[in-house]
Amino acid sequence: MCGCLAQWDHSIKVIKQTVAAYGKHPAVWGLSPVNEVGAWTPMDVLRKFYWETYHIVRAGAPRWMFVMDSSFRGSEVGRDGFMKGCPNKALDKHPYHAWAAWGPVQTYYDRSCGWGDENTANEDEVGTSAPPTWVTAGTPLRGR
Repeated sequence: MCGCLAQWDHSIKVIKQTVAAYGKHPAVWGLSPVNEVGAWTPMDVLRKFYWETYHIVRAGAPRWMFVMDSSFRGSEVGRDGFMKGCPNKALDKHPYHAWAAWGPVQTYYDRSCGWGDENTANEDEVGTSAPPTWVTAGTPLRGR
């Protein structure tokens, strides 16, 4: 696979524990099994991991959203019908406001909304596009 079987197994164990502990908790709406996967990760390995973890989430928390990371490759993870028709899935492909230049609030709106056409195209392939860093990164926290 990828020469990292111990890390893979540990990740699966943690995801199973998380789903078992919080699968019925009303405040939890979903799970992203991995964050910001490097673009050098082979797509077949990433897809295998997503399939395995998707089934864990569906079995223990069927109402949860399963959020896949784009691996800095746009919507490639969802191409070729990957997970087509599977319920409750989303693609995390968010603009990085946290590391962007500071500016008027309109700057953040323009940057995020500028992704609209690409995100709409992704929804045809993968499902919902999730922008999770928008709220915290777009909120001015300096001086608090």
